[in-house]
Amino acid sequence: MARTCLLYGESGSTKTSNLGQLVEYLYSRYGVPVRGIFGDNRGPVQTQVNSGKLIPWDITSHPDPLGCIIAAGMGYFPTKLEDGIAVGDLKLTQPHEWQNVSGYIIEGLTEIGHLIMRDREQKGISSGEPLQGHENPPELLTGSNLKLTFLGASRGTYGQAQSQTHRYVKNGFAKLPVPWAFFSAHQKKAFDKHGNPVYGPVIVGKALIADIPQWFDTTIHMDKYFYDVGVKDAKGRVTTVTRQGARAYFTSHKDSQVPTVIWPAKLGVPPELMADIFTHWPAGYVPLVLEGEKYVSSVATLLQLIEEHSDEQIAHLYDVSVSEKEG
Repeated sequence: MARTCLLYGESGSTKTSNLGQLVEYLYSRYGVPVRGIFGDNRGPVQTQVNSGKLIPWDITSHPDPLGCIIAAGMGYFPTKLEDGIAVGDLKLTQPHEWQNVSGYIIEGLTEIGHLIMRDREQKGISSGEPLQGHENPPELLTGSNLKLTFLGASRGTYGQAQSQTHRYVKNGFAKLPVPWAFFSAHQKKAFDKHGNPVYGPVIVGKALIADIPQWFDTTIHMDKYFYDVGVKDAKGRVTTVTRQGARAYFTSHKDSQVPTVIWPAKLGVPPELMADIFTHWPAGYVPLVLEGEKYVSSVATLLQLIEEHSDEQIAHLYDVSVSEKEG
């Protein structure tokens, strides 16, 4: 079964480019490509696509996005892709073929949730409650034979998008025979039904914000911040400019503006490894650092430490087993 990891944050917090670094790591470790399911922008991982390390399936324009993501979580994948678009039949991955897949990235839960909702609206699927809207508004059809239908989401539409997301995460990708499945999502600041603030990853609406982190082994909050730096112009004069930075929190932490509210994050690792991770990053986050166009510190740095610990445990168990047999 796949270990699952969610990266969530606001737009510009380097979620997608760090997914690209995770692809680089998985490819270097296992030597075979990663599969990608895209309901959001894949520009930041185009380098990995061009190199053949990432095989992207873009479901944004497919007439059945919900069917695509459910099928992908069951192990189906297109037999042929053109620029990420499926042009061949879907084929179930056979047991001997999984050795050619080193993992999955699913980008991103929020936009796929909206794709599901728009699909339900367009097809007039009520999902248990009547859709909102009206048919053939005359102000748009005057002098035309064109028939248009405008329908909006109901609470049932939101509920279906949320429940189907849980389905393809927990009962889909998490059960595939690959080392890792990485997901991304946007973040949201909202209030629960009691008026209490709740921050975290979002699919659609706000109902599951507090629950979503529990679906994953590891949840990482990609936090964006700003800092001032002095730069020199051509004449050597120093000017202060504001730049954007990012960091990947692997432990829950307080919001910088509302310290009574917590952003959720967690690592699904043994206590002894958690202690080791804190020796590397005592502040509870991995700084996401670029030198030129290359990352020197990314979420992949954390993943490598987790994988190395697993390798050491396996090697230790093997040594113990061999010693017992020899004894």
